[in-house]
Amino acid sequence: MLSHVLAHTQVFSSPLYIGKAINLRQRVTDHLLGNTPLKSRLAQASINILRTQLYIFEAPSLAVDGADDADTKSIELLMEDLFSRLFCPSFTLRYG
Repeated sequence: MLSHVLAHTQVFSSPLYIGKAINLRQRVTDHLLGNTPLKSRLAQASINILRTQLYIFEAPSLAVDGADDADTKSIELLMEDLFSRLFCPSFTLRYG
């Protein structure tokens, strides 16, 4: 049981990074296979990105009657900022 609990301690930890993506598959591929700033910062901290866990939060539909693309983008940025400020991820460079 202790082994099981220790294997899932990340649930009790602050996330390392919070971000949003239009194309999630591409964003994850870039981070895993490319030389992204996030991957470099993690490596500098001796954290292998391939040994981290990815949690995906699917935001509810942001479609609001009368809202345009600018309104939707503002809401997305606000949500990213809110989650970043709530969880204080160590490897997020900017909030919002």
